[in-house]
Amino acid sequence: MISIQNLHFSYQKKKVFNGLSLSFWPGHIYGLLGKNGTGKSTLLKNIAGSLFPGKGSIDVMGFAPGKRQPAFLQDVFIVPEEFYLPDVKIEKFIATGAIFASTTFAMLGRKDKGIYWISFPASHLEKLLAVLFFNVIAFTLAYTLCFFLLKTITQFFIQIRIDNEPLKYRYNRMSWSNENGLGAAVPYFLMGFFVVQAAYILGSASFKKFSFIITTIITAALVFLFILYVAKLGKGSFNGYSFNLFDLKEYKESGVYKEYIISPLLKEPILFFLKFLTAPFLWLTTWFKLKEKQI
Repeated sequence: MISIQNLHFSYQKKKVFNGLSLSFWPGHIYGLLGKNGTGKSTLLKNIAGSLFPGKGSIDVMGFAPGKRQPAFLQDVFIVPEEFYLPDVKIEKFIATGAIFASTTFAMLGRKDKGIYWISFPASHLEKLLAVLFFNVIAFTLAYTLCFFLLKTITQFFIQIRIDNEPLKYRYNRMSWSNENGLGAAVPYFLMGFFVVQAAYILGSASFKKFSFIITTIITAALVFLFILYVAKLGKGSFNGYSFNLFDLKEYKESGVYKEYIISPLLKEPILFFLKFLTAPFLWLTTWFKLKEKQI
């Protein structure tokens, strides 16, 4: 049995159902008739759990379709007339993470493609998790493999040149274990990489067109304004001081200085958020943006 009670559903500002209630009983065959745009497919997608009502409840054989439980999905599904898959070519995938991330939800910029994407039998969270898997895990692994492959090939050719002309060429390996060297910078590079990826994924879900360009402009503007603010702050308010994000030094004429340090109770949470929660925060924001995309 299928029971629908007080169903409300709309595509942005266009209302489709306003308090719809009806029941479908077992042992009967039902047909939906109506003009284009009256909500026939929308009703089926709500019943199948591909779209989610704004208000009201739907019960299908004891299941709530919006919860998308496996026991429900293995028996109830909808097959659309046409399918749309994202047009992401392999050269665009390997070109750069930012470009790939910025095209992740590019199909949402067009109503026809966006409807196919939203009506695909998976929840917004499931789609976002699939996106994060390819952007964060698969893409990072692909880039890492390319890096080590290029590194091995480069070292091989360098070693050949050294063997052929040992007096002319010399090769010293860089130490990655130095606390102040590249090894210490790698974790921060990865954190920044994931934050940039997350920003472009959010941009692809937020802007209908030119998401890569708009996200780049906004990101660059925010960085520029932050640097400008810090520079103005240091020049105007802290003249005679040297400061960074967490400490402030007041210099005297003799060269002696007084240092003010932020409390570790405040410093550690700020660092933890910047290092580990910035990208998840952007991912969560993207999820909320996707929930709004009921085209």
